[in-house]
Amino acid sequence: WYLPYPGGEPRKLTNDLNHYTDLSLNADSGALVTVQENINTDIWVAPDGDAERATQLSSVSGKLDGWDSVAWTPDGKIVYTSVAGGGNDGIWIMDGDGRNRKRLTSAETVAYWPSVTSDGRFIFYNVEIGRNRSIWRMDIDGGNQTKMFAGGGPKTGAGFLYYGAGGGIRRV
Repeated sequence: WYLPYPGGEPRKLTNDLNHYTDLSLNADSGALVTVQENINTDIWVAPDGDAERATQLSSVSGKLDGWDSVAWTPDGKIVYTSVAGGGNDGIWIMDGDGRNRKRLTSAETVAYWPSVTSDGRFIFYNVEIGRNRSIWRMDIDGGNQTKMFAGGGPKTGAGFLYYGAGGGIRRV
């Protein structure tokens, strides 16, 4: 938008869904320069950490897949975030080769930063409702989604979780 100063009618400069940053006007405000931001993400798997053998998972949609985190399960699946299928950031799971993708959280839920427990039974993740964040837990198949900890205020993280070998969970 252009907002004339000290008065005048505001007018829209762009008419698209792109994200623009770093706007600057020239001396007489007759021209502007900006950066159109495009974010592309890819999930890659490197067997035994060997970058020479890394492969991009072909079934990944490029819809910010893995943007907020990826995590292995003990049985070789990948838990990740994506906006594929429409809706908000969500938690997904797929086979280690990129097949059998399944959304675990609803399209209405803003969910991100998944972390899989060492025994592979649970996924802990952040949920944002309105302007408040909290930490939730679900079974590895997406069932039994339960709120665990509430955040301290608007737009604050609920904290990091540590899942110990003995099965104990503590907030740090």
